[in-house]
Amino acid sequence: MEDNVPLKTLKASEIGNMICDFYDCASKKDRRGPGSIDMWLRYCKMPEYANPVYEMRKLPYDSPEQKYFKSNKIKAATLSCTCGGKRRSQDNVVQVNPLVVIDIDYHPGKDENKFLLNRAEKLDLMDRLINTGYVYACGSSCRGTGIWAIFVLATTDIERHLNALIDDFKKFNIELDSSCRDVTRLRFASPDDIKKTHFEVLKCYQKKKEGEKEQEVKKVQPYRSKPDFALKYDKERYSIPEIIDTLLALGYRTEHYEPWCFGAMFHLLPFGQEGLEEFVKITLASNEVRQPGDYRTERQAREKFARNSCTASRFTPDECYRYWKYILEHFQSPQNKQNLTSQ
Repeated sequence: MEDNVPLKTLKASEIGNMICDFYDCASKKDRRGPGSIDMWLRYCKMPEYANPVYEMRKLPYDSPEQKYFKSNKIKAATLSCTCGGKRRSQDNVVQVNPLVVIDIDYHPGKDENKFLLNRAEKLDLMDRLINTGYVYACGSSCRGTGIWAIFVLATTDIERHLNALIDDFKKFNIELDSSCRDVTRLRFASPDDIKKTHFEVLKCYQKKKEGEKEQEVKKVQPYRSKPDFALKYDKERYSIPEIIDTLLALGYRTEHYEPWCFGAMFHLLPFGQEGLEEFVKITLASNEVRQPGDYRTERQAREKFARNSCTASRFTPDECYRYWKYILEHFQSPQNKQNLTSQ
């Protein structure tokens, strides 16, 4: 997609596969790893992501204790961009997705968006947002009082489109959070009321305020529309063992528990016995970078895999294949090799 050629529509599958950055919490600037929009929405419902959110909501609203907990315990992601393994900042943005995550907040004690106190009205607004054809997904906010929604945009000029959205929503007496214009702004995990579009193709929102002058936008690599992932095409070139072998040769390791279990194991479970053997390979190779006392034996890896293989897989084989293919492509890029081994 060229900067000056707006998108009219995007397939829902393309939006779900857009790459973003995941973070352990807001207080950490180094990402946990890359992933897709759909992967993030699934992760939000996992106990590891959801339980801290419920714990945070028990604390006094907007108290210093709650703010500290949210900043240091809640998983987060930058859905509008990726910094490609570099520290999260405006200067390090390498790709912008044509998406903006709007926030419709209600803060106890304030007058704006008081209708959100009524749960029926809140859910009704979510349904109306999904049915506009511009919204890929929406749900309740991290603290449970507001709404977030992923709007699909015609270009990567996030600020211009957000300004227009703010004006549009004002006509219905709905206030949007203007800080959403920051593409590196974190989206905190929230497991409740997540709704995804039922449209196969979504419209791309585009509107310019009257009298608005075009502003110079920082040149970053725009999102380029791609055809649907063709799994059979990729599989003719790379098998899962070939991908894993190449990654290990390049230095890929899972130093900590979470990438070992949630990154490697759950993205190999759908491949059965073949996936098990690759998980063992990753486990033994990763012992090189683990601290003494944190080694994992082949037996531990096989037992871990067997315990989880009895349950329904979190991901489809196609999703897992795309995950490993993306990790390989990203890992092969010289500027992104650093910091990937422990993410």
